[in-house]
Amino acid sequence: MSYSFMVSEHTKEQAKAAVHAAFDEMVAGQPEHAHDRIPAEAAAHAMIDAVDVADGQQIHVSCNGYLMWSVVGQEHARNQYTGASVNCTVSVA
Repeated sequence: MSYSFMVSEHTKEQAKAAVHAAFDEMVAGQPEHAHDRIPAEAAAHAMIDAVDVADGQQIHVSCNGYLMWSVVGQEHARNQYTGASVNCTVSVA
């Protein structure tokens, strides 16, 4: 299951909050992504922290990724996660 989103904000704090909100929305529609949310948000936050932002500039964050799993157990009791990917690109303009 894959996801992709973009956000733009004026401060690092706002950008991180927007990423969090985007994940809230995505997990509401694709609950399996609750499993990879923490590392994906951490990657986005690390890239946001890596850029310098001057007054009047915007931070643009684009994230995409996927999660793979197979269902195991009786009556599909749980998932065995078999793959994950995250890519977060941050730019300032």
